[in-house]
Amino acid sequence: MIRRCALATLTLAAGYAVAAGCFWGLVNVPESNVLALMLSAALALATLTTAGVATAAAAAIGDGVGGSDGTRRAIGALPGFAVGLGAFAVLWWVTGSADTWWRANRGQIDATLIRYANITRTRALHQAVFWATWIVRWIVGLSVVAALVTTSTVGGMRAIPSAFRHAVRGWSLASAAVAVWVVWGGLWRVVYWRPAAMTPWIEPTFVAVKLAGLYLAAMVVVAGTLVAYRAAVRGQGSGRIDLRRP
Repeated sequence: MIRRCALATLTLAAGYAVAAGCFWGLVNVPESNVLALMLSAALALATLTTAGVATAAAAAIGDGVGGSDGTRRAIGALPGFAVGLGAFAVLWWVTGSADTWWRANRGQIDATLIRYANITRTRALHQAVFWATWIVRWIVGLSVVAALVTTSTVGGMRAIPSAFRHAVRGWSLASAAVAVWVVWGGLWRVVYWRPAAMTPWIEPTFVAVKLAGLYLAAMVVVAGTLVAYRAAVRGQGSGRIDLRRP
């Protein structure tokens, strides 16, 4: 298991680095003519494809499938990855719209609660709404992506409908919540940290080593989460869909 997680981590680190390079090229392409627009489209497709293949390959490696078989399953899981990104985008738009509406009408909501329910302390309500939309956006949204990718690497495109059921199960949501908490509540807080006293010539090296370490740690978290989802898919099955090894 440790070896599988290590290989999955290295696969993610290499794949996401290539995807980041494609994205960097995308944002630096001047969209001034048709050729540049075509290059932008190609780089956008390359970014998403590389990230999707890396994610699915890591999920397959976590299940002990490697080589050409793992590559084949990773490529076959790209539709699931695309559907997952689409679902994540929809959840992002819905929760963003809900947040915007709530903030715009916060004063009216407070006034209504005071007038009709005699409730003057509404801070807890506003915080609850914020966290509800945040959980749906990040935990549920990322759980859907992870479930779609891992389920697709097991059962192919026919397993995509069942992935949504896996995404909202308790174990899946708990795994996504732990991953988000570790990255957002732990690793991200260290990004801007630096010792109080540091000589200028050491600082670039320190920043490079720190960011590389944080990147690798984040890949470990993602790889571990994918392995957990993969194990859950194997263990729980999928009703009508046969998830046995092909």
